Amino acid sequence: MQTSDLETGLLHRFSNFAAAAVPANIAGVYTIWDGERFIYVGIGGTQVRHVEPSDEAEPSKPVKGLRGRLQQHSTGGRSGDKFCIYVCDRFVLPSLTAHQIQAVGAGQLSLDRLTREWIHTRLDFRYIRTRDGKEARQIENQVKGGALAAGRPFLNPVT
Repeated sequence: MQTSDLETGLLHRFSNFAAAAVPANIAGVYTIWDGERFIYVGIGGTQVRHVEPSDEAEPSKPVKGLRGRLQQHSTGGRSGDKFCIYVCDRFVLPSLTAHQIQAVGAGQLSLDRLTREWIHTRLDFRYIRTRDGKEARQIENQVKGGALAAGRPFLNPVT
Protein backbone atom coordinates (compact mmCIF):
# COMPACT_ATOMS: atom_id res chain seq x y z
CA MET A 1 0.00 0.00 0.00
CA GLN A 2 1.09 3.54 -0.68
CA THR A 3 0.43 6.85 1.05
CA SER A 4 -1.89 7.81 -1.82
CA ASP A 5 -4.17 4.93 -0.73
CA LEU A 6 -5.06 7.07 2.30
CA GLU A 7 -6.93 9.29 -0.15
CA THR A 8 -7.92 7.03 -3.02
CA GLY A 9 -7.95 3.54 -1.51
CA LEU A 10 -10.91 1.44 -0.51
CA LEU A 11 -13.33 3.37 1.70
CA HIS A 12 -14.85 1.63 4.75
CA ARG A 13 -17.95 2.71 6.71
CA PHE A 14 -17.66 2.96 10.48
CA SER A 15 -21.25 1.74 10.66
CA ASN A 16 -20.09 -1.55 9.14
CA PHE A 17 -16.71 -1.80 10.86
CA ALA A 18 -16.58 -5.62 10.89
CA ALA A 19 -16.82 -5.75 7.09
CA ALA A 20 -13.63 -3.68 6.80
CA ALA A 21 -11.71 -6.71 8.14
CA VAL A 22 -8.79 -4.58 9.35
CA PRO A 23 -6.03 -7.10 10.13
CA ALA A 24 -4.98 -7.70 13.74
CA ASN A 25 -1.56 -6.82 15.10
CA ILE A 26 -0.48 -4.44 12.38
CA ALA A 27 0.87 -0.91 12.52
CA GLY A 28 -0.62 1.59 10.14
CA VAL A 29 -2.01 4.97 9.27
CA TYR A 30 -5.66 5.83 8.64
CA THR A 31 -7.62 8.77 7.31
CA ILE A 32 -11.21 9.61 8.19
CA TRP A 33 -13.63 11.23 5.78
CA ASP A 34 -17.01 12.95 5.97
CA GLY A 35 -18.04 12.53 2.36
CA GLU A 36 -15.30 14.27 0.34
CA ARG A 37 -14.07 16.21 3.36
CA PHE A 38 -10.82 14.97 4.91
CA ILE A 39 -11.26 15.42 8.65
CA TYR A 40 -8.65 13.32 10.51
CA VAL A 41 -5.44 11.31 10.23
CA GLY A 42 -4.19 8.93 12.89
CA ILE A 43 -2.07 5.89 13.58
CA GLY A 44 -2.41 2.61 15.38
CA GLY A 45 -0.13 -0.23 16.34
CA THR A 46 2.81 1.82 17.53
CA GLN A 47 3.95 -1.17 19.61
CA VAL A 48 3.81 -3.58 16.67
CA ARG A 49 7.21 -4.55 15.30
CA HIS A 50 7.94 -5.80 11.80
CA VAL A 51 8.52 -9.55 11.64
CA GLU A 52 10.19 -11.07 8.61
CA PRO A 53 8.11 -13.85 7.02
CA SER A 54 10.68 -16.45 8.09
CA ASP A 55 10.48 -15.36 11.75
CA GLU A 56 7.76 -17.47 13.34
CA ALA A 57 7.97 -15.80 16.73
CA GLU A 58 4.64 -14.52 17.99
CA PRO A 59 4.37 -11.25 19.89
CA SER A 60 4.78 -11.78 23.63
CA LYS A 61 1.28 -10.45 24.15
CA PRO A 62 -1.39 -9.59 21.61
CA VAL A 63 -1.66 -5.93 20.74
CA LYS A 64 -4.71 -4.34 19.25
CA GLY A 65 -2.80 -2.41 16.63
CA LEU A 66 -4.52 -0.43 13.92
CA ARG A 67 -7.75 -2.44 14.18
CA GLY A 68 -8.04 -1.68 17.90
CA ARG A 69 -7.58 2.05 17.34
CA LEU A 70 -10.23 2.23 14.62
CA GLN A 71 -12.59 0.05 16.63
CA GLN A 72 -12.15 2.40 19.60
CA HIS A 73 -13.13 5.37 17.40
CA SER A 74 -16.16 3.42 16.20
CA THR A 75 -17.59 3.24 19.73
CA GLY A 76 -17.89 7.02 20.09
CA GLY A 77 -16.47 6.79 23.61
CA ARG A 78 -14.77 10.08 24.46
CA SER A 79 -12.74 8.85 27.43
CA GLY A 80 -9.13 8.62 26.28
CA ASP A 81 -9.99 9.07 22.60
CA LYS A 82 -9.01 12.46 21.12
CA PHE A 83 -10.76 11.73 17.85
CA CYS A 84 -14.10 11.14 19.58
CA ILE A 85 -13.59 14.26 21.70
CA TYR A 86 -12.90 16.31 18.56
CA VAL A 87 -16.00 14.91 16.83
CA CYS A 88 -18.15 15.65 19.86
CA ASP A 89 -16.76 19.18 20.35
CA ARG A 90 -16.72 20.27 16.71
CA PHE A 91 -19.75 18.48 15.24
CA VAL A 92 -22.09 16.99 17.84
CA LEU A 93 -22.26 19.76 20.46
CA PRO A 94 -22.99 22.57 17.97
CA SER A 95 -25.91 20.55 16.60
CA LEU A 96 -27.66 20.03 19.94
CA THR A 97 -30.87 21.80 20.87
CA ALA A 98 -31.32 23.46 24.25
CA HIS A 99 -33.57 20.55 25.26
CA GLN A 100 -30.89 18.00 24.35
CA ILE A 101 -28.26 19.93 26.30
CA GLN A 102 -30.54 19.86 29.34
CA ALA A 103 -31.05 16.12 28.88
CA VAL A 104 -27.26 15.59 28.77
CA GLY A 105 -26.92 17.63 31.98
CA ALA A 106 -29.64 15.56 33.64
CA GLY A 107 -27.97 12.29 32.61
CA GLN A 108 -30.86 11.38 30.32
CA LEU A 109 -28.87 11.65 27.10
CA SER A 110 -25.33 10.38 26.47
CA LEU A 111 -22.79 12.42 24.53
CA ASP A 112 -20.89 9.18 23.82
CA ARG A 113 -24.02 7.71 22.21
CA LEU A 114 -24.60 10.85 20.16
CA THR A 115 -20.95 10.84 19.08
CA ARG A 116 -21.15 7.16 18.06
CA GLU A 117 -24.33 7.86 16.07
CA TRP A 118 -22.65 10.79 14.31
CA ILE A 119 -19.59 8.68 13.46
CA HIS A 120 -21.69 5.76 12.21
CA THR A 121 -24.02 7.98 10.19
CA ARG A 122 -21.43 10.19 8.54
CA LEU A 123 -17.89 8.86 8.59
CA ASP A 124 -15.73 6.51 6.55
CA PHE A 125 -12.07 5.54 6.78
CA ARG A 126 -9.15 4.33 4.71
CA TYR A 127 -5.97 2.74 6.00
CA ILE A 128 -2.53 1.54 5.01
CA ARG A 129 -0.22 -0.92 6.70
CA THR A 130 3.26 0.21 7.79
CA ARG A 131 6.33 -1.72 8.88
CA ASP A 132 6.18 -0.30 12.41
CA GLY A 133 5.02 2.58 14.58
CA LYS A 134 7.97 4.77 13.61
CA GLU A 135 7.08 4.61 9.94
CA ALA A 136 3.40 5.19 10.78
CA ARG A 137 4.26 8.33 12.78
CA GLN A 138 6.38 9.72 9.92
CA ILE A 139 3.57 9.24 7.40
CA GLU A 140 0.99 10.68 9.83
CA ASN A 141 3.09 13.83 10.26
CA GLN A 142 3.47 14.22 6.49
CA VAL A 143 -0.28 13.86 5.99
CA LYS A 144 -1.03 16.31 8.83
CA GLY A 145 1.20 18.77 6.99
CA GLY A 146 -0.75 18.50 3.74
CA ALA A 147 0.88 15.62 1.81
CA LEU A 148 -2.46 14.53 0.33
CA ALA A 149 -4.21 16.38 -2.50
CA ALA A 150 -7.13 16.85 -0.08
CA GLY A 151 -4.88 19.10 2.01
CA ARG A 152 -4.55 19.03 5.78
CA PRO A 153 -7.09 17.26 7.99
CA PHE A 154 -9.81 19.48 9.44
CA LEU A 155 -9.60 18.21 13.03
CA ASN A 156 -5.86 17.62 13.54
CA PRO A 157 -3.63 19.53 11.12
CA VAL A 158 0.01 20.12 11.96
CA THR A 159 0.20 23.16 14.20
